[in-house]
Amino acid sequence: MDFSQAKQKLTLMLERLKRGQKGLGLIEVILAVALTAIIGGAVTMATSQIITGTERSSDYMTAVHQVQNAGCLLNRDAQEADKDSITVDTDPDTDNFLIMSWFNWNTGEFHKITYTLEDDGSLPEGLKKLVRTHKITFGGSQETVTPVAKYIVNTDPDDKETWCEYDDGVLTVKITAICGDATKTREYQIKPRSTGLSSSGWL
Repeated sequence: MDFSQAKQKLTLMLERLKRGQKGLGLIEVILAVALTAIIGGAVTMATSQIITGTERSSDYMTAVHQVQNAGCLLNRDAQEADKDSITVDTDPDTDNFLIMSWFNWNTGEFHKITYTLEDDGSLPEGLKKLVRTHKITFGGSQETVTPVAKYIVNTDPDDKETWCEYDDGVLTVKITAICGDATKTREYQIKPRSTGLSSSGWL
């Protein structure tokens, strides 16, 4: 007997009681109780599956948002940066991930961008947040620190889950985010400007 049949049988029994019909025996009462339990269990299971599916979908969308946001800002900065200024920091003793800069001759401002992978007490072990620090120097200096993405995997560089390299004028950045049971990885290849103005003049 499937769920719909059990529900229909229980409904018929309840209708008999409402009409005041006699003859509802002990076996039928026990059956009604059992069917009610089956229906209740099925509803609970269905609700649990819906909640679990919603949580998984939410985790996936969160992971996607993290790698997309990181890629958007990295792409914008790298295209603006002077090609000779890009530095991939592989020193395990620092949080630095990527450094780049450019000089704006129109405003006289020198811009330096530093991306770091930092610990966050609210994240699971092995995951970090990607932070963008934008320092503008013009007479004095102004610094803006912006969290870019969370749940970023930061493991052994050999695993290459989150890493970057700059080779032959092309910056390759791979970002992996894990949120709950969801994992999302995106790889970006960016070519910085080959000509323009740097802090020392024309490139």
